[in-house]
Amino acid sequence: MSVQYPHKLQYITSGDPYQDADGNWVNPSESTDWLNATSLETDCRDQPNDKGVKMTVVDGEVLEFGSVVYCELDVPDLSRGDRVRINHGSKVRLEGTVKRFSRDEFHCRIWV
Repeated sequence: MSVQYPHKLQYITSGDPYQDADGNWVNPSESTDWLNATSLETDCRDQPNDKGVKMTVVDGEVLEFGSVVYCELDVPDLSRGDRVRINHGSKVRLEGTVKRFSRDEFHCRIWV
């Protein structure tokens, strides 16, 4: 039987430094604490860019990417530069930075 979303998504935001509840400064870009996309982890599917397809985005920039990750709609909005990790069981399948994020009608897509 085929499973639509066989992988799990985790992420680290690339936002501005902030103070945590204890008053310590936290720089998200230096963090090594992977967050589950939701409290139960988010199911996803990593689709490698085997053909080397390039995409032109709105500002005319040509985007080269290694994979497109398809996720359920309960994923938080991710920003360019956020780090993502895709797990298959206990193994890391993909780790990289978000190049583009799109929330569509039936799923979300993340270009990594």
